[in-house]
This record gives sequence, structure tokens and C-alpha cells, in this order.
Amino acid sequence: MRGANLAALRHRPLAAFLAGNLVSNCGTWVQNIALSVFAYRRTGGDTFWVGVMGFSQFAAVGILAPWSGRAADRMDRRRLSSVAAGVSAALGGLLALLSGLDLASVPTAAVVALVAGVATAFATPAMKALVTGLVPADEVGRAMALESASYNLARVIGPLVGAAVVAGLGLTWAFALNALSFLGLVVGLRWARSPGPPRRAPTGPVTLASAVRLVRRQPILVAAFAVVAGVSMASDAVTTLGPELCTDVLGRSDAFAGALVGAFGFGAVSVVLATSPSLRTTPARLAARCLLMALGLAGLATLSGTVAVLVALAVAGGGFLAANTEASTSIQMGVGDDDRGRVSALWAVAFLGVRPVASLVLGATARLAGVRVAAAVAIVPLALALLALRWAAARSVPARPVPAPPARRRAERAG
Repeated sequence: MRGANLAALRHRPLAAFLAGNLVSNCGTWVQNIALSVFAYRRTGGDTFWVGVMGFSQFAAVGILAPWSGRAADRMDRRRLSSVAAGVSAALGGLLALLSGLDLASVPTAAVVALVAGVATAFATPAMKALVTGLVPADEVGRAMALESASYNLARVIGPLVGAAVVAGLGLTWAFALNALSFLGLVVGLRWARSPGPPRRAPTGPVTLASAVRLVRRQPILVAAFAVVAGVSMASDAVTTLGPELCTDVLGRSDAFAGALVGAFGFGAVSVVLATSPSLRTTPARLAARCLLMALGLAGLATLSGTVAVLVALAVAGGGFLAANTEASTSIQMGVGDDDRGRVSALWAVAFLGVRPVASLVLGATARLAGVRVAAAVAIVPLALALLALRWAAARSVPARPVPAPPARRRAERAG
């Protein structure tokens, strides 16, 4: 992320949104680490149940995508995101209360996580589409890079804080900290007002099927969705397998899983600081980024020393962020604003909706064949993404940004 990208922070609505989102995402990662450690401890070290907990957190994203995408296009995106943040805060507080009263069990925590996933399902496409309206059209790519950087900076800070809180204060405080973190997002959304004219709800059909038809017209966008899904599924290895890797391979405490996720996020942020996303994505560029992530995961499956594993995770994180940011930017710039809510819902399915499948597969593989084999299995989705990129390379030209509406261009020139 070069100086030109950082310059996008001069837009106050974007800066406020990113600040609030950073605080909230840090809290979410604190809770993710706490839930993984909670499930691992309560089941006597069974990674399969850690996978079940991961499944619970993201299952609703895929199931509710037809409705969440429609809501993001029909409703006020800022208000919808604020309501979802409030619901998530309440559920985080409920987890803290249950844990503090020693009433929390693995099934109970999984149910609360499942309900919280409903809020995530509606918030994700709304906030993803919201970002593009906070800056002029020619800075959307930079805004997307900053949004990805914010998410992955939280992926560094949150797990490390989570590991420290779980080890030092306990699981209850970790859940409470997550609940409080959503206040930051609510405040940030209050200031995140679009500088342009108010967005009008689309008059045409607002269905997920219509978004699929839009994407299908551009093979590079189809491949970009395959990349988003592939890197998301592969990245699940870090959280699902983390506690067992720490105890059985590295000889560390299960709470050290926060450091593993932090190393992954550190690699991601490092790559964003050094690169800028391209608005003319090519299959070759995306393939190189997927291969970088695969290299890091191969190291995770074969290396043993703590430093070596952390370095491998940093490499994997770099590939993850580079591939996901460029693919996601291509997707957002390849459609018009009226369609971004539904297309962002598709993005949420690709990025979060596939995670439950990955969590269960990796957890079951770790139980049946060992954590090393499970880490190697995490590379398979990347291989499938590479096949999709090869298919797109033979059929498409780079996706081109959709021009801003005339009214918005006039507003930008006036500004």
C-alpha cells in the first residue's frame, strides 16, 4: 500500500469507517481465538469440535445470501450495518455472561455463534458495498486496498490481544472485549456518510440470481470469485488447526494459536504496504499470488520449529491478502453501484460462506489423519482456484472498471 493509497484517507467518511471497522475486527478476532481455545479445552483437545465452532460462525452467510444481498441493495447500507453491529455486541455480551456464570458449553457457544453469524451475513455485503461510495470513483481501488489492510491489521492485533487476554484474564474477558469493540464500528458508521448524492434503490429485479448472471458475463470475474473462495478456505487452516499445531507440533500452549494467526496477518499487512491492487486484473497476476499462499501452507504442513512455522504463515498471509485484495477489487469495479449489494453478497458467500465447509473438512481430517495432513489438504482449494484462472485466461480480457454514473462524475468535478 503505497503513499497514493494512504492519500485516500483524506476522505473523512472512509477514514471514520476504517477506524471503526478496525476496532470491531480486532474484537472479532479476539473472540475467534477465544472460541477456538474454548472448544479445544472443553472437548479434551479434539480439533473436530474447533471446526464445528468455525462452521457455526459462518454457516448463515451462505444460507442467507439471497436475502442479505437484496437488503444491501434495497436498504440504507449504513443503517443496516449499524443494526447488525448492535446485535453482534449483544450476542458477544451474552457469551461473556454465560462464560462468567460457568453456564457455557460447546453446544451453547456454537448456537450463540450461529445466531451471531446471521448479523454477519447481513453486515458483510452492506459494508463491502458501502466502501465504494465513500470516495470518488477513481479512488475506489485505493479504498478497497485500505479496507483489506484494515481487516488484516486487525488479523495481526486481534489474535495477539486475544492470546494475551485468554492466557492472562480468561475467556470471559475475551468475549466481553469483543462485545465492547462493536461500539467503535457504530461510531465509525455514524460518520461514514457518502460525499456524493444519495443512492437510489434499484428499480430492476434485485435477486442473487441476477447478480450471478452479471458475473457470468465476464470470465475473469468468475475466476476472481474462485480465488476469493480458494484463499478463504485455505486460510481456515490457521484458526481451525492452530490450537493442535501449538500443543502437538510446537510444544506450546493452545493460546499460542493467537500468535500463529497474528503471523499470518503480519504477512498480509506487509504485502499490502508494499503493493497496490490493479484495476485491470489478469489471471497470471492472481495465479502468482495463489502460489505464494500455497508455498506458505506447504511450509506449515512440513516445518516444525516455532520460528519456521511463523515465517511460513507470514508467507501464506502475504499470498492470501495479495490474491484476495486484487480479486475483490476486480469484482467490485466490474459491476455498477446498483448491483454491488447483491454482488457483495456473492462475495460474502465466497469469502465467508465457504468457511464452514473448510472448518468441518479440516477438523475431521485432523482427527482422522493428523494435523499435518489437514494442513496439506488446505492447499487443495488453491489448486482449484488455479484451474479456474487457467480457464479464464483462455476466455477473457482483464475486467474493466464500470464508469461512474453521470451525476456522480459531475459531483466529483464540482468537488
